[in-house]
Amino acid sequence: METTTFTGKDIDRSPVTFALIKKNANPPGEGKDYPACVIIPTVDEIYEETDKNGKVAGKNRVIRYIPGEMSIYADEQSKEAKYRPEPITITDGIMSVDYREVMLLEFLRKSNYNQSNKHRKNGKFAIYKEFNRKAAAETYLEEQKEDLDIKNLIYSLDPYELEAYALVLGDSNASTKQTSEIRRDLMILANHDPKKFKDGMKNASMKRKVHIIKAVNEGLVVCDNKKNEIRWPDGTIIKQVPISKDATEHLVELSFEPAYKEVYNYLKEKMYPEASPVKTPEEPNRMADTPVEIPLENFLDTTPKAPMPKTDEVLEQERLEEEAQNVSSTVLYERAIALKVLYYPNKSPWLFVADTEKDHVYNRAGLGKKGVIKRMDKESEFKSFIIEQTEAKAKG
Repeated sequence: METTTFTGKDIDRSPVTFALIKKNANPPGEGKDYPACVIIPTVDEIYEETDKNGKVAGKNRVIRYIPGEMSIYADEQSKEAKYRPEPITITDGIMSVDYREVMLLEFLRKSNYNQSNKHRKNGKFAIYKEFNRKAAAETYLEEQKEDLDIKNLIYSLDPYELEAYALVLGDSNASTKQTSEIRRDLMILANHDPKKFKDGMKNASMKRKVHIIKAVNEGLVVCDNKKNEIRWPDGTIIKQVPISKDATEHLVELSFEPAYKEVYNYLKEKMYPEASPVKTPEEPNRMADTPVEIPLENFLDTTPKAPMPKTDEVLEQERLEEEAQNVSSTVLYERAIALKVLYYPNKSPWLFVADTEKDHVYNRAGLGKKGVIKRMDKESEFKSFIIEQTEAKAKG
């Protein structure tokens, strides 16, 4: 007869820890965060669910912790069993239970006083919870990783970004501090609430505000709350600010709008210019003292001028151009025919655009279907015009 030797390797032999939920409101001294002793009742009526033939059934049962019994359920305990109250105590907030105390572990886990019990009955207050070592370890490692990510992020910021972030996070004196002071203060601030701090550093609005505050501090743009306006240093007004809004906050909001995209990009280019040193063209076999012609454009001021917000007409034209790139000419042709934007007059082989004068540049669209599609592929302006006409027709 074949026998199997049980090694017990699958049994977790480590002790199980239970911890009190509430701490002392006013600890009497250091290390006295929890009450000295808390007694857990050893009789309880619980609710539990069982699965029978695929059907889940729930019922109430009385459990009792009686050392020496083979079950914690009162209806399964021996008739001779007499309930002898043997207190379960949690000392100084922690109770460690040996893995061999099977009945005690089962009672503590199924009791209504266990916060970790998902079937706790309403009206029963929780006293303790099971301390999950694996979950605690994973949480600790995640917190350490998060903390390390924050530190790396703070160390990677250049002095201007550090100052701007500090200003956004509420340090009004950041502009008067040394870089090392700002970095230290951000580290201290991050330690109080690392997740909130990290989320804030990644927030798109915060990043925009950082760049815009930096631009204001460097005099690249003026956010004037007294005159309620945003303007370029030469006095050109970019936008009037509603009376109830802060000018800087309003510029942050505007920077997300298509009309102000170039304004925001211009500020970033001025703050973070790419290094572009004048390079001497390399020529093979050239003597060191041979003159080299350097292109004139290397000496010219190519700094872009401060842009103004785009008008609605410009934005609409850009939208049509983008639509022209994305839509198939064949699909657009079929749509224009269906909406009668394109038509054949008097059996002519030429297609014409409806509602256009004879002298209009796009009055005659092209020779047949192939001609119109070919023209759309070659002339983006013509394609944009057809898109505009079909949209107008579709709106009625």
